[in-house]
Amino acid sequence: VILMIFHPRLVISSQQVLTEITYAFLVVTGIFTGLIAFKKKKIWLFLLAGLIFGLSYLTRPEGFLIYILMIFWILFFPQLFLKNNQTKNKRSLIFLTFSLGFFIFALPYLFFVKKELGYWAISEKSSYNFYTSFRSEYQKYGLAPAHLQTSHQESKEIAIKSDKFNYKPLSFALHHPWTIGKRAMKNILRILFDRIPSSLTYNFALV
Repeated sequence: VILMIFHPRLVISSQQVLTEITYAFLVVTGIFTGLIAFKKKKIWLFLLAGLIFGLSYLTRPEGFLIYILMIFWILFFPQLFLKNNQTKNKRSLIFLTFSLGFFIFALPYLFFVKKELGYWAISEKSSYNFYTSFRSEYQKYGLAPAHLQTSHQESKEIAIKSDKFNYKPLSFALHHPWTIGKRAMKNILRILFDRIPSSLTYNFALV
């Protein structure tokens, strides 16, 4: 957290009207609250952590992915913070409490997206953005829509709603895991060898 305070890019972003800083704050706060919840063994803190992550999801759709990672952590690695005799007894309760907190904020928006698009998605643009990232692969496998309005004079969101084409990103990922894996590895390498070095400016390195 201290390093984030002095990071030049985050300082610049904090002066702009964007969602990144709010989202980063909520994610860091949610993780911190979750760690405290495991340490204190207080169920209400897991509820609070879920509420915070629910707010992060409303800020940016990526918050839903953080929720999935936290659930994976709770279900498969609770022994890192709970004693062996507590693991089986409390794991389900922690999972339900944390999920309850998250969906208190997330569920109304999920229903709204379902109503607007006609199918389930974590945001109005998530499926479309997934499609644009894998457009060539969709075309290669014959899954691309025959006609898609990609722009309007006023808003891309209007075009997305008017088409209402279900890109089925989950189905695509399950049927073509190697394609997703290659893209993920490429992005990880870009982060390790490009994004991270470029973010370590001289002044920040001194801090």
